[in-house]
Amino acid sequence: MPLSPGERLGAYEIRSVLGAGGMGEVYRARDTTLRRDVAVKLLPALAGDDPQRRTRLLQEARAAASLNHPNICTIYEVGEAEGHAYIAMEVVEGEPLNKRLAERPLPASELVRFGVQLADAVAHAHGRGIVHRDLKSSNVMITPEGRVKVLDFGLAKSLGGQELTDLSTHADLSLTEPGAVVGTLAYMAPEQLRGVPADARSDVWALGVVLHEMAAGARPFSGRTGYELSSAILHEPPPPLPARVPAPVQAVIRRCLEKEPTRRYQRADEVRAALEMMEHPSSDVVPRRAESRRPTRLVAGFAIGVTLIVAAAAVWFNAAASRDRLAGRSPQIRSIAVLPLENLSSDPEQDYFSAGMHEALITDLAQIGLQKVIAKSSADAFKKTTKSLREIGQELGVEGLVTGSVMRGNNRIQVTAQLVRADTGAVLWANRYERNVGDVLALQNELVGAIAREVRATITPLQTARLAAARPVNPAAYDAYLKGRALFASLTATAPTRTGLDALIAQYERAIQVDPTYAPPYAALSEAYETAAQTSLVAPADTFPRAKAAALKAMQLDDQLPAAHAALASVFLWHDWNWAGAKREIDRALQLSPDAVEGLIASLNYLVLVAGDAVAADRISQRILTVDPLNPFSRIQTVWTAFFSRRHDDAIRNARTLQEIWPGNLMAPFMLASNYAVERQRAEVGVECGKILRALSGAYNMQLLGMCAWAFGVVGETGEARRLLRIVEQPPADAWLDPAVMSNAYGAIGDIDRAIEWCRKGLDQRAPNIVYMKVGPPWDPIRSDPRFQAMLREMNFPE
Repeated sequence: MPLSPGERLGAYEIRSVLGAGGMGEVYRARDTTLRRDVAVKLLPALAGDDPQRRTRLLQEARAAASLNHPNICTIYEVGEAEGHAYIAMEVVEGEPLNKRLAERPLPASELVRFGVQLADAVAHAHGRGIVHRDLKSSNVMITPEGRVKVLDFGLAKSLGGQELTDLSTHADLSLTEPGAVVGTLAYMAPEQLRGVPADARSDVWALGVVLHEMAAGARPFSGRTGYELSSAILHEPPPPLPARVPAPVQAVIRRCLEKEPTRRYQRADEVRAALEMMEHPSSDVVPRRAESRRPTRLVAGFAIGVTLIVAAAAVWFNAAASRDRLAGRSPQIRSIAVLPLENLSSDPEQDYFSAGMHEALITDLAQIGLQKVIAKSSADAFKKTTKSLREIGQELGVEGLVTGSVMRGNNRIQVTAQLVRADTGAVLWANRYERNVGDVLALQNELVGAIAREVRATITPLQTARLAAARPVNPAAYDAYLKGRALFASLTATAPTRTGLDALIAQYERAIQVDPTYAPPYAALSEAYETAAQTSLVAPADTFPRAKAAALKAMQLDDQLPAAHAALASVFLWHDWNWAGAKREIDRALQLSPDAVEGLIASLNYLVLVAGDAVAADRISQRILTVDPLNPFSRIQTVWTAFFSRRHDDAIRNARTLQEIWPGNLMAPFMLASNYAVERQRAEVGVECGKILRALSGAYNMQLLGMCAWAFGVVGETGEARRLLRIVEQPPADAWLDPAVMSNAYGAIGDIDRAIEWCRKGLDQRAPNIVYMKVGPPWDPIRSDPRFQAMLREMNFPE
């Protein structure tokens, strides 16, 4: 029975009737506890006859209550009282959208503004797993301030059988045609009419219907009966929109109303992003990145819809930018960051593929003459950010940003990308590229070339030739290579393990086996083998010959590959002690790609450990920090450089900064303990090594345990140093005792002969970390020993 003014429903006193509909009566009421007006919706009486349905409705209402968005009506409470199930919510003052549209369609600017707000509200719900399922113009309020408010989230149900018949035979006045069917049915997607449960794509369809109403003043499908209306929705194309509706808006609406769900936008945040680009085509509006996204499927026909969108949108939002460029007013972009490419494939496990494409795009852009290209590790910090593009640009210190997505399916790959000015948010360029997976390198080169032209980068004839020459690649080889790169990125972000290294090496070797003529896997394999020895996991005799062979093969296949030169430089530096060769390959790597982090780090190693040029080393460490500012390993380089330059106050300060931005990781305690030891700060060494030992909790890590043994020995804690040294000397069966670590530890406890003995073993084994002996403070206890000096001369370091 309807409620009357003055009746109580729990804490709410009914004041008046606001409305009624298929989802129940709505009353204005007074919350007697919080003393505010609320809208109270009674759930339909039919829900009370079915306990399961009643429970489901209440559960959906409670889920909707978790939404908190300025364009969604806020739900305050979901409850039951006096035999009624009810929802107490915000009172929304204003005019229903369907009432406003009964007077006239909306002008383009208002349509886009309301459309962005409406899509943003639905996107907010989709990002939290909530589907509206009954989106329609009568469920949208326009407040006096011009703000959209969406009502009834999560309250509609999947309909079928008699319920569908009841709705489809309900008649009322439409906006333009007396007697036509209105209500829920007119907004239902074709798949819902076929009995498929509603999902986010069904909301996108309904959103398209509402946008069509706003543009034309009428819904796209009509009929004198529910059966006629259903037939139109299932089989007829939407009618043409008026010519006054901008082409990009028409393209968005058409895609929302694709009858096949896989051809639509897959979530409302895609609709919002498309509309946002039109809202202010050349001003400071910055498209927001989606809160989250479910993957879509690449199917036949999808490209047609995307092409229409991109082509129309390019005309719309590139017009002002194009005029500026033709007039010579567009300032040159000299620094750029590529944000993580979104994986739009149907399988979330394909993230490695989009990550690999992201890395490849950054690597190629670093070779086109820009002043700065941000490294992937720092760009990855914004993978799921809610920051605006302007904020990201300011944080990274760049003038341009590239955003985009990758979709792979049916042996095809599709990449969409746009270039945005970071300071204004103006979209300078956008395009879509599609190829067979085997032609992915050509796709990458075409994309890089287009961006280079837009930013007016200086491209050398050699770089132009490289971009023009793209060989096909076996898709399976490319896939294995990208999987290896993803494993390597994960491994270096934590403490490397033998199991992890074996896994990524297996991927690179698979790529080489499938396509022996593809150079990048060889360079990456060389890097992996070098890492295995430098982290004291595998004996250098087992790794560096393979690393060298792989680097040389990569160069043989592609002499213009910077990673190949950087890999060979590392072999020359850490194993062959070919200082001139290392310098030559470092210079070549940086000539090909000035911002390649691998080349910069190799240069830093050479300058510190071999050349002893602290000034140049500081400059390189700052360059690494500039191109990779959000990567904690960039901070490590500044600590490392200061430590080996014996500026321990600077090293400690930088290590404390590292600890603040990378809490819980053991590199900061490692660096702090090392510097505190040289400064003879016993208590501080105890604190930092205590953190390391507690974190290890009995696990064996030779470098961490050995460093603490050395540090305790240096500050006079000989007993603790010997205890840790005994642990270090009992490695797992497959572990390699790094002579550099052992020499340092024995020297710190005063056992000079054992320290010299281990140092000799390091030379004989070509242990990579023995290269530190020229400048490293850990070798100070034996530095004056004639035997040590003889070994330094044997390594033939340049004076």
